[in-house]
Amino acid sequence: MIPQAATYPRAKWALAMGIASMVLIWPFGIVLGPLALLFGISVVRHINGSGGALAGARQAGAGAICGGIVIGIYLLALSAELAAILLTGSAIPLGEP
Repeated sequence: MIPQAATYPRAKWALAMGIASMVLIWPFGIVLGPLALLFGISVVRHINGSGGALAGARQAGAGAICGGIVIGIYLLALSAELAAILLTGSAIPLGEP
């Protein structure tokens, strides 16, 4: 029987950070998104460099993807805000009368 590789604990942290960045997209996503992306990529590189001694690259990759999605949402919102300012001269209203 082939022994299974131990799951790298930081892979679970990367996944948790990615999920937290999506759930708490406002106001903490702007900080957690980039952290999840960078942390996830770092963990995947560490696991891939271990030569099969560590597992959890998919968990870390999922955390990095979640962080990347949050970054994309923030960039899309920023682009919409800048387009509104350039085209109309004022920001997007936030529901104020």
